[in-house]
Amino acid sequence: MAAKRRAQYANLLVDKGVISQDQLAEAEELASQADIKLPEAIIRLGYASGEEVMSVLAEQHGHPPGYLPYERSKRRMAPETCPAVG
Repeated sequence: MAAKRRAQYANLLVDKGVISQDQLAEAEELASQADIKLPEAIIRLGYASGEEVMSVLAEQHGHPPGYLPYERSKRRMAPETCPAVG
């Protein structure tokens, strides 16, 4: 099941134009050699930003394009909305 999800994610990255098929192959090779996850390999190689990678991952899980959950949490935790900790 996890392998199928990884393949879908990889295909979505290529389909969305985030990375090319050649870049995907290189990132998969790095991920395997360095024992890291594919998104990390893509970012390390400089083929996509963390935001791009996470946005596609979120979309794969049914969130709208461009959805970044940490952006929501940043708004919730803005200093002006939180009491000072003394």
